[in-house]
Amino acid sequence: LRELPDMKLAVDYYEAALVINQNLPAVWESLGTAYFQLHRYDLSAQNFKKAFEVFNTSELHRRLLEVQGLIYEQNGELDLAITTLCNAMGENSQNTSLHCQIGNLYYKKNDFKNAYYHFQQAIAAGILDPDTLFFAGRCAHSLGHEEAAKDYCSKFLQLKSDGQEAQWIRQN
Repeated sequence: LRELPDMKLAVDYYEAALVINQNLPAVWESLGTAYFQLHRYDLSAQNFKKAFEVFNTSELHRRLLEVQGLIYEQNGELDLAITTLCNAMGENSQNTSLHCQIGNLYYKKNDFKNAYYHFQQAIAAGILDPDTLFFAGRCAHSLGHEEAAKDYCSKFLQLKSDGQEAQWIRQN
């Protein structure tokens, strides 16, 4: 591919691939390289920029941010963990797993208002996990939202009627 005719053919190949799927950072990068070798530096720069943009919004990038957030949490850096996981969520506000993780981090900080918000978002998006219902109920209780607390705790007990959480609900 180092000869000029091969680079032009490579450009055609990469552009055809991008017509099929524009979410492939490696193809954008290869197209940028091909344009660079053709001395089309303006197009090369545009394609390298697009490669980064696609990678930056990709599923892989989101997962890497999630792992980084979990590492921050393990190191006790809760604020960094929250910021990183919120960045991982990006525009996908329906990600129940991230809402639960962020809610748990806020809960650990005793920030019940933000924890409650994230647990509510996860539940509204369809999660019926007993732990999420339990912590949403505890947050609602801490914030003085007794009817909501009763509702979440009742739903929790329908799914899990034994254990420490169920005992706490019955006592409170």
